[in-house]
Amino acid sequence: MNRQILVIDDNEWIRKLLLDLFQENGFQVFEAEDGESACRLLSQHPNQIDLVTLDLELPGIDGVETFHRLRSIQPELKVLIMSGSTKYTGFNPPQVPRLNKPFSTEQVLGWVNGLVG
Repeated sequence: MNRQILVIDDNEWIRKLLLDLFQENGFQVFEAEDGESACRLLSQHPNQIDLVTLDLELPGIDGVETFHRLRSIQPELKVLIMSGSTKYTGFNPPQVPRLNKPFSTEQVLGWVNGLVG
């Protein structure tokens, strides 16, 4: 089974860490450093991406707006919020788990495998 993840984070180091982690665990990985490019990527791959990991502190449109735009493109999209920002603590969409930074790779894989199998 070819599972596909879109990693959205403006921190290049975190994107690379997650990209390597997911690829080592059998995922095909797309990456975006901001919300606009993430929305473009999802539009280019309709219903192909199984999960998005979403940082909320992004340049341009923030993670909250990015979340809403992504869900307008693919309403059933599974999202794992991964943020260290306290600015967005009130943003808790139903059935969308949140993993606070810093996190361990075991925590990330646990959540991802729980969400996409």
